[in-house]
Formats: sequence, C-alpha cells, structure tokens
Amino acid sequence: MHLLIVGSGENQDDSIEQQARDLINRNSLRNIHFLGEVTNPEDYMPVTDIFLFPSRLEGFPNVLLEAMASGLPTVASAIGGTVDLIIDGQNGLLFDRDDSEQMLGKIEMLIEDADLRKRLGKNGRTSVRQNYAFETIAQQYLELYKRLQGQSVASQT
Repeated sequence: MHLLIVGSGENQDDSIEQQARDLINRNSLRNIHFLGEVTNPEDYMPVTDIFLFPSRLEGFPNVLLEAMASGLPTVASAIGGTVDLIIDGQNGLLFDRDDSEQMLGKIEMLIEDADLRKRLGKNGRTSVRQNYAFETIAQQYLELYKRLQGQSVASQT
C-alpha cells in the first residue's frame, strides 16, 4: 500500500506538510510519497483505490468532483462544498473536520470492504454525471436566466 500526497500546503497558514514530512523521515516510511503541486491530478486517479480529501477549508472542490466522476470511492472532511457533493454512506464517506480518528476509521472501512468501495465509487460517479455534467449545469443556467428575465420583465410593468 502506498499513500500519494498530491498538492501542497505551501503558503497556507494551517499547513502541517513540514511536520508530516519530518515525521515520515524520522520513521523511515518509504511508502508515503509527496508529489507536490501537479497540473494533471487526473493522471493519478486510475492508479488509485481510494481518494482522500482532508481539506480544512474549501469551496466547491473540482478535484473531488473529478475523483467521484472517475469512480473512486471518496473520503472527505465535512466542510464547505464537500457536503453538497457527498451524501455520507451513499456516494462517499464524510468525517468531521480535524477528527483524524474518524477519518482513519472511514479509510479502514474502505480498505476492508471491497463491495463498499465499489458501491460508493459507482454511486459517486452516477451522482456527478446526473447533477454536474456540463449539459445539466448549462440547462440549469438557462432556466435561471429565463426566470431572471421573466422577473425583470414583470418588474418593469
């Protein structure tokens, strides 16, 4: 088992990246790899079994959408846009922000249960396709514009 850490905490006030690197070096953990900032995170998804998104502060994370769309079972902190994307236990797993024990428990659930991984991955992919496909979002914008245009016309009369 290998842990790939894609991204960086560089220039973030609450980053624990350096402490994590120091701990990994002190304990000679060879199966944890810091990849840093990448322009192609989608290239890592096909070789991944579980996607972990432990962010402490986030809007609507595209990378989480991409992971779900690729069929990866996801574990994410219950913050910001992640709670809009994930229904805990249905299309992914959520844990309370800063609760590392709960996070580890969710990861262990996925490691130990291949059927759960498969079900969450499939449901995550389906929910992204149904709710966030380009065509779906474009249609929602069109409907919004039409409603706003109707309100504008009505307010002028």
